Amino acid sequence: CKYYVIHDYYPLSGIGNDVDNNIKTIRNFIYSFKDGHKAAVESAANIIVESIKKEGVNLENTCLMIIPASKLEKTNKRFEYFCSIVAKVLNIENGFNYLSAIEHEETKGTSNKNITPYLTINSEQYKGKNVLLFDDVITSGSSFKQVSAKLLETGAKSAVSYTHLRAHETVLDQKQQESNV
Repeated sequence: CKYYVIHDYYPLSGIGNDVDNNIKTIRNFIYSFKDGHKAAVESAANIIVESIKKEGVNLENTCLMIIPASKLEKTNKRFEYFCSIVAKVLNIENGFNYLSAIEHEETKGTSNKNITPYLTINSEQYKGKNVLLFDDVITSGSSFKQVSAKLLETGAKSAVSYTHLRAHETVLDQKQQESNV
């Protein structure tokens, strides 16, 4: 699974508040997105759309899906409007509801914790399609790898992942970013 990262992210838990204005701006942006603020969601959607266009990602027979948050309320607040914008602008299928999660303990910032038992998958919706998979923050890449592998195993033709932010503690080299699942 190939994945793309838009910004590096320096979480409070990693380095605290002693950061430059650019890092503070990115933090505030992701906090606003996670809180579902309309302007931040629209901005995030536009950034992703432009990045996908710039990269020349093949969007033929593609649906947009998300890696769900640990709680349904968080997933809806963060991603429902975002998916509707991105899917409409890119003229792809909105697969917001094709993948959901049973409410569970947060796994953010952890690596190699298996999230697949918490997933509810509607594979008939994406079978034979290319999947554009989105999450707001990547830490270890574990969720992307697990979800992408599950989607491919259950019928997706391909999976390309996009994320806004890569947590700074994560050291991912180009080979890992373009690794095959």
